[in-house]
Amino acid sequence: YTGLSYKGPGRIWFRYMLEGFNHDWVDAGSRREAYYTNLPPGHYRFRVKACNYDGGCDATGTEVGFTLAARIWQRRWFWPVCVLLAAFGFWLAYQVRVQSLQKKFDLVLSERNRIARELHDTLLQGFSGVTMQLQALSGRIPSEAKSTLEDIIRDSAKCLKEARHSVAGLRSAQRSGLAAEITKAAHETKGLDRGRLKLRVEQVPSNLPPHVEYNLVKIAQEALTNAVQHSGARWIEVGLRATRGALRLSIQDDGSGLSKPTAEGHYGLIGMRERAQGIGADFKLSSVPGGGTTVSVALPLPSESGKRNGIE
Repeated sequence: YTGLSYKGPGRIWFRYMLEGFNHDWVDAGSRREAYYTNLPPGHYRFRVKACNYDGGCDATGTEVGFTLAARIWQRRWFWPVCVLLAAFGFWLAYQVRVQSLQKKFDLVLSERNRIARELHDTLLQGFSGVTMQLQALSGRIPSEAKSTLEDIIRDSAKCLKEARHSVAGLRSAQRSGLAAEITKAAHETKGLDRGRLKLRVEQVPSNLPPHVEYNLVKIAQEALTNAVQHSGARWIEVGLRATRGALRLSIQDDGSGLSKPTAEGHYGLIGMRERAQGIGADFKLSSVPGGGTTVSVALPLPSESGKRNGIE
């Protein structure tokens, strides 16, 4: 802006105000420029007055109106859209991660099934044939050697049965559910009649991975076998329930109990502990000589915010 004076142009001074930003007039002196930074978007009117050093000022002055358009990041919808895009990005990354883990899990499961087929078609079939030949041979040997051969056949049949269970564990999990498998294992435990068996088995989440269900069943089988063979218990209780974010399996008896050295050196207990650690569960053995034994396994269940131990 400027002002004209034929008598004394250097004696003119100015006042200006930007309506919509300034609340009062700004004395600019003889400066003929006005500076504004970081003006928010909106409608403005710039007014300027020229004055002389005698104190007289233009009563009306000059004014010009203009509109400052909002930049894209100053628009109301910009930040909500950014939040939505960020949320979508996190959701998309989560989906990609889940799909990646699912593909890896499918590959592992496929390989486990392939190994199970190979073992079944080679090792187990051959071992089964050897057992059958031994059974046929037992009828044609002298009686003094027959007893030893029958022991060998029984041991072979037991090993074959365990091998079949292990191969079944490599395959996809049975869909009868963990509760049904635990109940079945208890009923099939050799030497455990139903009069001594107490079942406290509840339905639990059905989305457990196959290897988790398999190892929990194997832990239950080993604990039941130990209780039957070594404790002399009058009763054995099997518990399974889901509570407080964890799946809890327990096998309790009122038998003779175990001393600490015996418990630490028992291979079956070591195997149960290793199986529990392999699926991310906590294993606990409570035993007092003459006061019974309790085997407890606590497996954390996945929460809404996250997943653990391969449980998806």
